[in-house]
Amino acid sequence: MMALTRNLLIITLLLFYQLTWSHIRGESAGKQELVGPCPRYCSCRNTDVVCTEVDEVISVIPEGTKRLVFFQELSCEDTRIVNLVNLARKMQIEIIGRCHRVDTLQIVPVQYFIDSQSEKVLRNQALGRNRREILVQSRYQISLVNGQSSREGIVLIKDIKLDQEGTICADQWTNDDADVICRQLGYISANFSSDLAHVSSGNNYKALITNLGCSVFQSVIDHCNISTVKPAQPCWKSSGAARVRCRADNPNKQLIGNSPINCQFNEGFCGWTRNGNWYWLWRGYTVSEDGKPLYDPFIFIYKNMDENPALHGTFVSPVLKQAHAGKPVYITFRALKYGIAIGQIEFRFRRVQEGSSTELLTPISRSNSTWQNFETEKFETDTYFKIEIYSVASISKSDFGLVALDNLVVHGANIVPDSTSASTLTIVLVTAASCIICVIILYFGYRLYRKKTAKPPIPFFTITRLSRRKRSTKTFPTQCSQSTTTDTTRKEGSTVVPPSYDTALGSS
Repeated sequence: MMALTRNLLIITLLLFYQLTWSHIRGESAGKQELVGPCPRYCSCRNTDVVCTEVDEVISVIPEGTKRLVFFQELSCEDTRIVNLVNLARKMQIEIIGRCHRVDTLQIVPVQYFIDSQSEKVLRNQALGRNRREILVQSRYQISLVNGQSSREGIVLIKDIKLDQEGTICADQWTNDDADVICRQLGYISANFSSDLAHVSSGNNYKALITNLGCSVFQSVIDHCNISTVKPAQPCWKSSGAARVRCRADNPNKQLIGNSPINCQFNEGFCGWTRNGNWYWLWRGYTVSEDGKPLYDPFIFIYKNMDENPALHGTFVSPVLKQAHAGKPVYITFRALKYGIAIGQIEFRFRRVQEGSSTELLTPISRSNSTWQNFETEKFETDTYFKIEIYSVASISKSDFGLVALDNLVVHGANIVPDSTSASTLTIVLVTAASCIICVIILYFGYRLYRKKTAKPPIPFFTITRLSRRKRSTKTFPTQCSQSTTTDTTRKEGSTVVPPSYDTALGSS
């Protein structure tokens, strides 16, 4: 029994090691296989379904799903989100993600928004206008139709002011036009490598715009040189309507240079978030215009000459911590500043538990028209912190300008693990430790029980006498032996003689 208990203890220790190591490797200890197909644009692993965006047809969640995770910042007014959350509630699935509230211009958890919908939000939902349109008061509402998902299809434009709707003719459609359309829809850019042959030509729609006329850096089509059709009429059949497939941010892709502390912006914003009414935008291919960025890819903020001067935005990192005491944190990056419209650009660090932030001195404030390398001042902190890049536009409405960033590296810092992962690891460790303690208690309890119930030991001299008596009584002469010794005669109280011995006596 002692050996069995010892083996059980060893097995428990091995199980504890396996649980901890598998969690570190990103594998679940109680691995389950999901039943059913994985939705488009999602990856299914163990009991998690992780989606980079929401598909139009995501109406079925695989059986066995415990968590539904969205990496794309969604629109809280999107009916697909509401339907998906209701479906997840019925299946008791946890939803992790964030969405934009149009009524308050805030970013809130998806679950929180669904639990607190107001009448104003529902009215905005009926309008179907996205967050960027509200921020800049765009007169155009954009939607994609006839595609296989919400991020692709024919570009359908509605002029809210004139109450007219139509397409964009494709004969003058450019990559810059596609980028701006996708940005206004909430994506980072257009995906130019995608084949859109499965999307219809859209000749059954009337054209509203013959030429969108966007350049590199617009964020909404209101700033483009739009040529409209009056009255609306179909595009030439040879060209058809403009079609596009948009590209979502992908902070979860495991690539060198796609980390919040080492970001080359190849896949998007590397897990950094954008706040305010002046968004940092993403550019995924080289720009060859004079005086414009030539580094590929990069992020930027841009102010048009006729744009509202009351613009400000913040680009915020995830929660970080200083990697080593005594080794300060600092930031290196490449930057380009063009024009005079950028009134203020600051690098800051903010302690998570404090409201104020500290500016990090950097020479980026000087104007330059080429890419240059920069480095912020160094700092040390013993608490968790975030890096913020704060930008404010100039007060003049006639100014324009641009700031672009690339190769952003936070030296001397580590990423703080997600609170969900940390809590899961804590549960695993506590459960395994509890199992070990239970086995130890059972082991010593069994030892104590054996000690109390065991019979007292027999004295040594008693064992010796008994062994001698047994040896003296185990004499069994054969029938061939006619002579017997007198040591085995019958006496009262003596050991019973075997029948073979009685037979030998009778025959004599």
